[in-house]
Amino acid sequence: MSTIARKLHYKNNWLAWIPIVQFVLLPILAKKHWAWVFIFLVPIAGLVFMIIWTWTIYERRKYPGYLALIPLAGVIPIIGILATIAHLVVMGFVAWYDR
Repeated sequence: MSTIARKLHYKNNWLAWIPIVQFVLLPILAKKHWAWVFIFLVPIAGLVFMIIWTWTIYERRKYPGYLALIPLAGVIPIIGILATIAHLVVMGFVAWYDR
């Protein structure tokens, strides 16, 4: 996440290394106000906004936004492990592979 923040020209990319504070980066990198992070206190709305912001971040890095939907497959028991691995691979591509 730190690399993605750096490539999107966010000067405080070190926030990605702080466990809870790293969620503040999602709305900021999606060009929203940082106070939107409080939406995570509402369970379902937090998940929905996290997907929307991740979609926007992927599109800003010139990747298809629908890749943000991969973690949703984690609710299926057997596919969940594969979805987690796929999400990590996609995050790696978004962070380190320039398009």
